[in-house]
Amino acid sequence: MKRISMRSLLVGIDPGSLYTRVVVADAQQEISEPSLAAVTTQGEVVAVGTEAAIRLRAEPRGLVAVRPFAGGVVAQQAAAQLLLQSILDKVQRGAVTRPTVCLAVPSLASQVAARAWLHTTRKAGVLETLLVDRGAATAIGTGWDPLRAEAVVAADCGAGFTLTALSGGGYLANDYLPAGGRALSAALRAYLRETYGVMVEPATIQTLVREVAVCVPSVGETQQECTGRLLADGTLTEFTVTSTELLPLVREVTNVWLQRFRRLVRGLSAQAQADLLENGVRLTGGSALLKGFDLALSETIGIPVQVAKEPFGTVARGSMLALNRRAEWPYLLVGGNVGRNE
Repeated sequence: MKRISMRSLLVGIDPGSLYTRVVVADAQQEISEPSLAAVTTQGEVVAVGTEAAIRLRAEPRGLVAVRPFAGGVVAQQAAAQLLLQSILDKVQRGAVTRPTVCLAVPSLASQVAARAWLHTTRKAGVLETLLVDRGAATAIGTGWDPLRAEAVVAADCGAGFTLTALSGGGYLANDYLPAGGRALSAALRAYLRETYGVMVEPATIQTLVREVAVCVPSVGETQQECTGRLLADGTLTEFTVTSTELLPLVREVTNVWLQRFRRLVRGLSAQAQADLLENGVRLTGGSALLKGFDLALSETIGIPVQVAKEPFGTVARGSMLALNRRAEWPYLLVGGNVGRNE
């Protein structure tokens, strides 16, 4: 007979703009679902997550793709509630009590945004909700102990960038840059329209970002055969894109990222900057994997840069650890937000 747990499940959640990732304490269970909902033109949510992606691809007529989360806030409440509920249903099989969750959100989130998270999780069936700073969750997920006296900078580099400097039980600096990986994808799409006169699938853009785009020429030259539809008449055409031709575009976009890092680091005390020479900057998220970005960042700020070994699940793991050790790390909570749903 399957054992039924009477304990509230402890769950760390990373509600990203593109993917929602979940880590369950003790169970060593990780789940990743697209942050996506299929919504009718009348506003009814008919599918979420992977099911929504399938529906939108197979039978898109009459459906609109909606992102439940954007920039660390709830963008569409009904879609967000159903997506979280669907994911939690998958992880809490065998449990009879509602889960306790910790969500990673930008520390600069407003009280209105924080209340929206608490309301959404309550509707999704959560017993208790904590909100942790996304940058702190990033650092913890890479193995950093936030009680250490030395300073460290951690950054989650996704569709947007969250930058946080921590030291000895407190925050030194925070920054949020909405124009992260999404900005690079948009720039690539515009470049292909202007240069080749084509419209391509999102998967093609993802491939170019992952395989071809580089921040520094020293990482090597690659090329990719692509297929797209001509804007002029809609016919399929093939073309080749190289790292060299994309380099100016990539540098223009990533220079914005690099300058935000530089500004945050230069705003720290001399002692904190000295600590960073030992502890470095820790990167997670899909944009952290952009070829040569770690090298360009290290050269820009003069500090070692490390990319997490498992960059996609780091924030969710850090959220789960913050939940597990909230008695030791209460200052990590965003605005002290704790919501218990009776």
